[in-house]
Amino acid sequence: MANRDNTAKLAKDLWSVEALEMEPAEFQTRFDAIYASAEGIATYWHLGGAANDYLQHHPNSITVPPELAPRLLASRMVDGRIIGLKLLNRCSSDLNLIATWICRALQSKKKKTELYGGLCELSDLLPRLTTLANIPVDELRGILQKLRSSGDIYVRDWADRFIDWIECIEAKGYESRRSRSTSLNTESRFELTPRDARLADDGPQSPRP
Repeated sequence: MANRDNTAKLAKDLWSVEALEMEPAEFQTRFDAIYASAEGIATYWHLGGAANDYLQHHPNSITVPPELAPRLLASRMVDGRIIGLKLLNRCSSDLNLIATWICRALQSKKKKTELYGGLCELSDLLPRLTTLANIPVDELRGILQKLRSSGDIYVRDWADRFIDWIECIEAKGYESRRSRSTSLNTESRFELTPRDARLADDGPQSPRP
């Protein structure tokens, strides 16, 4: 088992390009050993980053303790919360929980990196949604409306894009409900605008601060 005084360094070593070349069984064994003797938030942060990157390159190949993302999200460490949000978005199926934590990140006043992290994870979440019923959409929309007046042009641009995307999802849901409720001819059918259609098909690229 890893020495408790050395777990942060061992976890940092696992969060590396070289570790991405490991076989899943080897990565899992090393991850589990460090996690079992983790001494503090720095170790959990590095392990979260290592797991997130490994899963990005090798989807569904390792098991991450379900309590790791919440532990990071509850920490006072901004970088830890950013990794916790990434890990939650990658590993959890609870869309409401993911969206709730994204909303918190978008309201961060401490560091702009946490706001950027929220924007990045929102760009990953929205393409997965076919309905807004399972997320706090009113809260999210309100936050994005405020971000449209941000002094950061990058933030303003992405707030506009995400509001457009939300409206597109709502429009598609309306069309689906209307199609089920009545028979419509081609001329009278609701259609997305070209911009909405492009957003629905392609979606925005992940924002890079």
